[in-house]
Formats: sequence, C-alpha cells, structure tokens
Amino acid sequence: MSVVLDQPARVLASTSEVTLETVNPLSYPSWDNDLNQFSEARIFHTSAWCRTLRQTYGFSPFYVVARREGRPVGILPWMEVRSLRGQRRGVSLPFTDSCPLLVADREPALSDWSLEGTTASPTTVATQILRRSYALGRERHWQDLEFRPGQASEPQDPASTQFYQHSVPLKPTDASQLAHCEPSVRRSLRQARESGLTVSIGTDFASIREYFGLHCLTRRRQGSPPQPMAFFTQIQEELLARGHGFVILARQGKAPVAGAVFLHSNRHATYKFGASDLAYQALRPNQLVMWSGFREAYRLGCQQVDLGRTSLQHEGLRRFKRGWGAMEIRQSYHRFVLPSGGRQQVPDRTSGWQTRLFQILPQWTGRWAGRLLYRYAA
Repeated sequence: MSVVLDQPARVLASTSEVTLETVNPLSYPSWDNDLNQFSEARIFHTSAWCRTLRQTYGFSPFYVVARREGRPVGILPWMEVRSLRGQRRGVSLPFTDSCPLLVADREPALSDWSLEGTTASPTTVATQILRRSYALGRERHWQDLEFRPGQASEPQDPASTQFYQHSVPLKPTDASQLAHCEPSVRRSLRQARESGLTVSIGTDFASIREYFGLHCLTRRRQGSPPQPMAFFTQIQEELLARGHGFVILARQGKAPVAGAVFLHSNRHATYKFGASDLAYQALRPNQLVMWSGFREAYRLGCQQVDLGRTSLQHEGLRRFKRGWGAMEIRQSYHRFVLPSGGRQQVPDRTSGWQTRLFQILPQWTGRWAGRLLYRYAA
C-alpha cells in the first residue's frame, strides 16, 4: 500500500474509538489549527517546517494522525529520506533535534519505544500510533525508522544514540532572567555591553544571508560542511517571514561577528543555529546574542527556549548552556531496523577523521559537500 501525497489524508486503520490515517500537512488546510490542541507541539510539527524540508531536500512527508470522533488526539510526523545507497528510511524528523510524539493532554504518553514484546497497553493512542508507524515503514519498504522523541531517558533505556538536551525557562524581567544565570555569564554580558557591540534583530533575507556567512566559518572550524544556502532561504521564507522566528546579529562596527537563528511556535522557542567569528571572541558576542534571543523570545510570548542537543563528548558546550540556568535531560534517539525491529546503534560523529578533513579543506569545498550530502544525512 502506498500513500498518495497530494491527497489530504488516507485512513490506514481504525478501532471502535480511534481512526489512524496518514496526512500530508502541505495539502491539509487545517493542519496548523489542529496543532493548537497539543501543548507539546513545536515549530517542527508545523506545515512550515515540513515545507522547508520538502522544498530544500525533496523529503516526502507521512504524518501519522490519530482521531477520535473527528478530533485529532495524537500525531507523529515522519519523512521518507534516502541514503547514499538508495535505501529508503523513515525519520521523525530530519534536521530536527527532537520531535515529540504528540498526544492530547488527557491521553497517556509513551515510555516504551520498542513494541517487540512490550507490556504497553495496546489501547492507548500513543501505542496505536507507534504500531501504525512500524506498519507504515514496512509498507513503504523503509530500511529503518528513527525516532527523536526529545524526552528524558530511563536508566535502563537501550538507546541507539544519546545526547544532552537543554532548555531555559524565560523570566518576565531582565533582573529575574539574570538571577537565573551563573556569575560567569553575568560577567561576560557586562563585558559584551562595554565592548561597543551592537545587536540587531531581523527576519529579512539580508539578515539570514549575513548569518550564513558566520555559519560557514563556524562549520569549517567545527569540521562539518554547512547546510546549503537554499535551506536558510527556505527558513527565511517559510518561517521568519511568517512570524515564526528571527535572526540575532552582534556587530563590531558594521561587521557581523556572531549570530543565531531562533524559531518559535506555541509559546516554545528553539535556538536552532548559532555561529561566530573567533577573531572577536574576547568581546563575548555569543553571550550577547544568546541573551538578546532570550529577551526577544519572551517579548513574543514564549515561555522557554530549547537549546537543542549537545554531544555527550562536548563538555564545553554543555557548560555554556548550563551557565544560562538551563534544565538538562539525557535524550535518547531510537533507530529500529525493519522488518526485524531490532535496535541499531548509531555513532555520535561529533569528532573523527571527517571533522579533521573538513577543517583543512577550502571553504568552497565544504559548501559543495553540504549541498550534496545533507540530502542523504538527515
């Protein structure tokens, strides 16, 4: 069975209470309104993020939705991607640090992601969605499914990969937000303000283009190819221009020296990308950018900022995030091989030979590699 993507929905399975269907948000007019019923919905569940991934990389959306009496009570987004060897995979979701399985507030959440021999109740909405996802993967001949639920890991959880995830609660005043930070962060902020740096907040193409220049510098320093400019163009058109994000830039004179891209929806903000020019590190522009992003997110009605995932090996970045008073959890990704259902270990490629290679290659080589490889490295 295949799903026709230009149709808004197709019923796949049903019970006496719950109907399960796949939905393409790009042809389902009420999608974003339906998301308003879920308190845990993020920008990554929206049709705008779906369109960004679809337009940039050509991924196909298969979003599993559970309805009771016509009302959505559960959602798990999937996108079909292809590996370099041509194998099809299901990912929830590509280039997304976490994508929770959404259930209505009165529904029990899912704690067991492997349903082989599970004791989880088959009648819960979350369990039915997960089982439908496994069936969908087999129908689409996916090599594997990768869940990125963004929830705290249990000590006994045999995750495929683990990361730290951090989020900062936003406070109503500058003073209360500063009180949440460590003394070293407050000192760095004072230093940044006294250094003559200025800050701009923008949603236009010029802002995202200036950020992209810093992004390429940072990715080369980190030993990773940058995402293509086409990706950032889609982010600007689909998200920033529609009121779902902004770019913060810190400048020394007219030159941008640090920047960040924040996305937001449903009172949740996400620090999606950050970059800087190391030549100006002594001015502490990264701290000023982060602080300005927090205060802008609060002004827009957000209650917290998700700082994204951090490799277990990257103690410096972990310390930087915790300095802002961030809450920390250990987040698990789960990758299951189909049709067996066995769990696959996924290496954390934060470091290795490939990082050293991209650090020494010319910058144009990294941009070329990013345009080529990210379609297959979701």
